[in-house]
Amino acid sequence: MNIDKLLSNLNKIPICSKTIYIVSTPIGNINDISFRSLNILDNVNYILTEDTRISSKLLNFFSIKKKILSFNDINEKYKSKKILNEILKYELSIAIISDKGTPLINDPGYFLIREAIKLNINIIPIPGPCAAIAAISASGLPINKFCYEGFIPRTKNKRIDLFKSIKFEKKTVIFYESYNRIINSLNDMINIFGEKRNIVLAKDITKKYENFIRTDIISLLKILENKKYNKGEIVLLIGGDDSEDYKDININKIKKIIDILYEKNNKKILYTLSEIFNINKNIIYKILINNKVN
Repeated sequence: MNIDKLLSNLNKIPICSKTIYIVSTPIGNINDISFRSLNILDNVNYILTEDTRISSKLLNFFSIKKKILSFNDINEKYKSKKILNEILKYELSIAIISDKGTPLINDPGYFLIREAIKLNINIIPIPGPCAAIAAISASGLPINKFCYEGFIPRTKNKRIDLFKSIKFEKKTVIFYESYNRIINSLNDMINIFGEKRNIVLAKDITKKYENFIRTDIISLLKILENKKYNKGEIVLLIGGDDSEDYKDININKIKKIIDILYEKNNKKILYTLSEIFNINKNIIYKILINNKVN
């Protein structure tokens, strides 16, 4: 590959007006940024970024001198209207980046992009690094179908509700988690999924101390209790439920109880069944509605 030729042609790639570029940036290794991403960032009118301090380091490394604006969850709705009006009025091209990885995935930008589409503003994604995709590709878990759940909730009740709702999910499930909450999350997972469900922890992907731990939940808990992480980004991947005929067995049990208790119309039924079968009460409610006795 002729790197010098690629670099010399970098600025010859045309930039579209009235356009928002969704530009992926490295998640750890700065060498993972693409030539196309650098070209876009160097030639748009300005760049939206979640944290200007972090993005400035990336841009300065590649000698890109471009105006950057803070764009986060707090100010997204407030700033979007002004940004979209400027794009249309002055035929601007802008880029949106996140601190790391692919924008909009657990990062600001959804509202802006949704409103831009309504105004027929061009939206162009510039593919690149994504921690979730990188993690599952190397996990060893089934990858043909998977679910992405984002960050695990901070509070215990919300965590348990989430885990119950996916207890019988057949697909691999991807989470992001903080190092200072992972022990609590694993303990809750054991209560819902059991000790032996397959799990993979991916830490500091693409960085010097990148690490994958492929094991079951109880073993991972024991490992982390002896070696607690005090920093770093973590992706958790849970293997899908591989039990056989669980749906028919549990639904039949629930149906029998519903037939007996339905006429009482007591809300406690939902909570009782949820506790008995260790299933999210919203799933119980759906079964109740679908099997209502006329």
